[in-house]
Amino acid sequence: MNVVKRFKVIFFIGLGLFMISPITYFIDIEIFFWANFFLGYGLWSWLIYDYKILQSNRHYVYCLLITIAFGGYCLLLKQINFSAFLPLMLLLIQRPSRLIYKVLLNREPVSSVFTLYRFTKIWSDLVYTVILIVVPFILSFIVEYLLK
Repeated sequence: MNVVKRFKVIFFIGLGLFMISPITYFIDIEIFFWANFFLGYGLWSWLIYDYKILQSNRHYVYCLLITIAFGGYCLLLKQINFSAFLPLMLLLIQRPSRLIYKVLLNREPVSSVFTLYRFTKIWSDLVYTVILIVVPFILSFIVEYLLK
């Protein structure tokens, strides 16, 4: 499946879950918290797994708008947890690190969680992937701490 089709499929799945999320607010606040937690973590996972979407400027901007909307939604409803900002922090780290990587190594980085599970001769991809996993978590915890 090409990038555009994958983006549309994941976008509409995320949009559906995003629209169901406010319903859980009226059921139970605990369910609402966990629904938003998994929605933020799911967005982050999608962006880590499908790194080719972020190589397109148009799709990067769309993803950035989606993550800003999700973070604003969580702030508006006072559901501040690290997963609310995790996708946004990933995107803010991904673009500059990808550009630095391209300048230094003259190629696109391969960022995939699967590079952690296989031994690869390309250590730069492994380091790039670890940075994209660890740094957004740290920044998200810092933002959560500052906002609480």
